[in-house]
Amino acid sequence: MVTMNDIAKKAGVTRQAVSSVLNDPENSRVSAVMKEKIFRLVREMNYIPNTAAKILKGGSSGSIGLLGQVSSFGVQASRISELGKQLRKYNYDMLLNDCPFGDGGDEELVNGIRTLEMKGIDGIIIFSSRGKWFEGYRPNVPFLLYSHDNLEGYDIGVDDELGGYMAARHLLEHGHRNIAYLCIRTYQLNSARRRGWQRACEEAGCYNPEHCLATADWNGETAPLVDELKKKKITAVFAFNDHLAGRFMSMLFSHGLRVPEDIALIGYDGQSFCDFCRTPLATIVQPVRRQAELGIEMLLERMKSGSMPPEPEYRNVEPFLYCSASCGCHSSALDRLYTLNTYSTLEMDYKMNFDIDIFKQ
Repeated sequence: MVTMNDIAKKAGVTRQAVSSVLNDPENSRVSAVMKEKIFRLVREMNYIPNTAAKILKGGSSGSIGLLGQVSSFGVQASRISELGKQLRKYNYDMLLNDCPFGDGGDEELVNGIRTLEMKGIDGIIIFSSRGKWFEGYRPNVPFLLYSHDNLEGYDIGVDDELGGYMAARHLLEHGHRNIAYLCIRTYQLNSARRRGWQRACEEAGCYNPEHCLATADWNGETAPLVDELKKKKITAVFAFNDHLAGRFMSMLFSHGLRVPEDIALIGYDGQSFCDFCRTPLATIVQPVRRQAELGIEMLLERMKSGSMPPEPEYRNVEPFLYCSASCGCHSSALDRLYTLNTYSTLEMDYKMNFDIDIFKQ
């Protein structure tokens, strides 16, 4: 086990200097150059503070680290909230470390993990779309990797392919044959959501690869996109997410097209604002609570057994089709108003305001 003395000897400073840098870097009198050298040695020598080392030998800090993009709205905010609730059931606290979904590169993610490890956490929950970086560095505590769009290397996620299939299948049941898949950038054309849409259309004998549309191809301009929809005789659209669907709906109205009379529409994620759109938006809901329950169960089992699984488990939760006016169904959301506040997701809204499990309606 590497100690502070080992770091100090390698850096050519005293142990007290290393301690001041690691415990209070902002107020440490050590020079900026030496601070950088000490932090580099900490990474290279895989140093773990004694408090964390004791925990790994059988103790417990009663805290779980969470590394990922900390959001105040949307599915991510609800997911973090539910994870916190589940952890409190088992008397664990959550330590948050805000870090983008890999946008800062592997080094940022690794540094985020190490920061949490140095606080003596018992386990770590990581939100990332990347798994290969574990080849170079793996957490020294049991961990759980949440999916971001099912890209690679995850333990817990949502069956996005099934979600795309459900959306397209529902539009087919409404009689639509020319159904477009709409995303923002071209990389989303390879998403599991698109594959589900494609499978449903293929089964119905109406799949057309030219119906895959990315707004970036028109630099976000609305008029060319509307022309493309008319040229391809599109009557229904499945959008990659709710934000895109909501914006797209406004665009359709501004060009004199009605939803769902001219173009039916289904989004993805289950955001709260779907009920507030000009035409309430149908969507595929990501089950946040079930993901949290399953994830915490898995992490606690790994912590109990000391398991550090070499391969991701790829366990998916089944999504839910939330029908509404935009797909041509009756919008039950208009039948009642909230009596409390609104959460970030429809799942949480229904539970808090109406004590309704949206998945059992």
